[in-house]
Amino acid sequence: MPLKKRKNSALLLVFLLGMFVTGHSQVDSTGAVPADSSLQDSMVMTYDQFIERVMKQHPMVFRARMKAEAGARGVQGAKGGFDPVVNGSVKQKYFSGSQYYSHIDGNLKVPTWFGLTAEAGYMQTDGVYLNPEARLPEDGLWYAGLNLELGNGLLIDQRRAELKKARLYEDMTLLEQRVMTNQLMNEATIAYWKWAKAYEILQIFSEALTAAELRLEAVKSYVEFGDYPGIYITEASMQYQSRMLSYQQALLDWQNASLKLEIYLWDQGFVPLQLNGAVPNLISEVVQGMDVLFDVNTVIQNHPLVELNQLDVARQRVDLRLKREYLKPKLTLEYRALNEPATTGFFSEYTVADYTWGAKLKYPLFTRRERADVRIGELKVEQQQLKGVEIAAKLEYQLGAARNTIENLTGQYDIIGETIQAASDLLDAEVELFGNGESSLFMINSRELKFLEVRVKQVELASKVEISKSELNYGLLLILP
Repeated sequence: MPLKKRKNSALLLVFLLGMFVTGHSQVDSTGAVPADSSLQDSMVMTYDQFIERVMKQHPMVFRARMKAEAGARGVQGAKGGFDPVVNGSVKQKYFSGSQYYSHIDGNLKVPTWFGLTAEAGYMQTDGVYLNPEARLPEDGLWYAGLNLELGNGLLIDQRRAELKKARLYEDMTLLEQRVMTNQLMNEATIAYWKWAKAYEILQIFSEALTAAELRLEAVKSYVEFGDYPGIYITEASMQYQSRMLSYQQALLDWQNASLKLEIYLWDQGFVPLQLNGAVPNLISEVVQGMDVLFDVNTVIQNHPLVELNQLDVARQRVDLRLKREYLKPKLTLEYRALNEPATTGFFSEYTVADYTWGAKLKYPLFTRRERADVRIGELKVEQQQLKGVEIAAKLEYQLGAARNTIENLTGQYDIIGETIQAASDLLDAEVELFGNGESSLFMINSRELKFLEVRVKQVELASKVEISKSELNYGLLLILP
């Protein structure tokens, strides 16, 4: 073949070799490579669009709201312990045509916060064999009185303890709602950037596979015309097979990442959605750094997990206070003012001399159960406090590690841009040498592999940067919704 024809053939082959990466010689200053034109034909789902849908439609968002509502309902239920209560009873006996006795009683009891219960009611009794102490005027009696707990039950009792704990639990559910929301945001964000990484790597290997296929066909043609030795076909075939394997793995990773991402796509928390061909922005084009200037001690002091533990300690203290209350004697005083119904006026027959009163005392002599319960309560408080120390120490480590990770990955990402530019220049130079007959397909393949490696590394670093930001902001609750 004439020398000129051989050179033209070589130049054509060089052109095909250069198609391996779309615009690989047009790498910008950050090392990013322009997007494949096929991307423009697909529907792009940005991160902001994705996370907005997740935070509005995902089932966990609805579950978090339900948890907060359950906390509010818990307070409502605990307040029910102080609701006024209407009581009524009728008890009668008839035998051999006689009414032995009849007891009718109805009252309204109103519990108050300080161990005091007010009551008012009406009672009537009758019967042949009625117990003398139960005999009342024919029209019955109205009564009103107070029950007062002295000692055990004066400062706190089960009802007040339950209400205090319910209010603390309500605060806990609000914090837990935010924690659950952040957990969802972190998991969804990680899934998105892994999806974006898989997509861009797929684009890289798709381009590489197309170029390898074109190269193989070109080499076959040139070998057929005697321009190159037959071993070049073997070399080009190996390159094509290698690119095919890389592409198949990238395709599998993309498909699995897409399935994982669809876990977070819902409509109204009940209808799962699919991507339907949506693709992400190229992560290497949207990655951004992050300022990690924050005071660790301030973050820990106001951290939701620390606050949750403090609320847990407060709830344990309420239980402990109630158990200490049981160490006191239980003394109950009762007083009822009595009033006989009269036609001339409700209080016309009332006199302070008509009343009943009583007292009840109960106290276990050894208080072994009560003292054991108090000690158990103290141990629970101490355990919860130690847990708080552990949480703070763990957070300090995690925050420091997250800050170091972001700073390090951001630095690596800046370096990889320069590395991509260098790899691109080396590939261009090797192609030029090949065109001059001073290189081989083996060397071209080596340069391409290195260029592929650094491009994939760039995408992986970009994904790691975004994921590390998410783990700091959302996973460690640095940012709360």
